[in-house]
Amino acid sequence: MTMIGVVDRNKLSNIDALGDELDCLVSDDRFELIRLFIDKIENIEQGESVVVSYVKNTEDTAKELISVICETST
Repeated sequence: MTMIGVVDRNKLSNIDALGDELDCLVSDDRFELIRLFIDKIENIEQGESVVVSYVKNTEDTAKELISVICETST
């Protein structure tokens, strides 16, 4: 399970330096997560932020993550 989402910064933090949005990288595959992170870091611009989560692969986790990212997405 791998997910990439964009979350409105105001829904998670009031720190302006984080930028308007936070890119969220979530996976239960360590190597896929590393690949996604490297891709993001190679292209990141000043003022952008990224959140990385390495999670257990369970049906409940997948449903919960989809729900959270959908509820907080821009």
